[in-house]
Amino acid sequence: MAGSGNQEREGRGFLEELVRAHGDALYLIARSLTGNAEDAQDLVQETLLRAWRYHRAFRSDGNPRAWLFKILHNLYIDEKRREHRGARAISDESAQIQDFYLYRQALDSDQLRLAGDPEAIVVEGLLDEDIQQALDSLAEHYRTPFLLCTLEGLGYKEVAEILGVPLGTVMSRVHRARTILQQQLWDYFIVRFPQYAPQGAGFPEVPPECADACRAISAYLDRDLDPGTLRIVQGHLNACRRCCDQLVFERRLRAVIRDRLRRQRLPRAFKDRLRKIVSLL
Repeated sequence: MAGSGNQEREGRGFLEELVRAHGDALYLIARSLTGNAEDAQDLVQETLLRAWRYHRAFRSDGNPRAWLFKILHNLYIDEKRREHRGARAISDESAQIQDFYLYRQALDSDQLRLAGDPEAIVVEGLLDEDIQQALDSLAEHYRTPFLLCTLEGLGYKEVAEILGVPLGTVMSRVHRARTILQQQLWDYFIVRFPQYAPQGAGFPEVPPECADACRAISAYLDRDLDPGTLRIVQGHLNACRRCCDQLVFERRLRAVIRDRLRRQRLPRAFKDRLRKIVSLL
């Protein structure tokens, strides 16, 4: 009996630590998956309860956040299958969108260049709701790996394990999500600031020597390149001002997206409810 009591206390302590350290991150991913706060709270609660039930199966040297995200994602997929729900929004997967869409559109606008700093004007002109709506426009199979990589900083291999898909699929979906997201953000920006719409002929053709580096910059920023490719990309960035400027803008845009999305935190009333549930376990 004493052993059972110790195990229960151990489980409660483990769950309390999960809520404290990872509750907000779980809620943000759940909110983006489900599309509303109520369903997100239910999904987070069930994830934490599942983690409590199986806490002894968690390896002490493992990544608790990745473990929790895997539980959450599996629960979400199971619920979707039960309800026969499709993705909340489907983006056009056949359209070709160039890399660094937002950056190149900003530089192609004569009015933005005359206004001073095109990249800064675009980034600072984006609203929180622009970012959330653009994220919601992504199909779920793009949105989830994007959030796990960009927002939570998980590596491609960790995300592949969480989602149960090949590594190459994760890489292509994250890249695709970013290009679609940038197109949507530019569209929202131009609706609000039509005076900045480009009047030129469009993007200049990317030089062949830049094409490979451009495709690798996303993985470079995710710190997920093999050593050989990393050396090639770093060498190109050191020699090419154009690609280096694109890299700086991409890093800045990611920081803005992360900061805006992380404002979504577990509602206080829901945190209180979780604490009460933990105390009753």
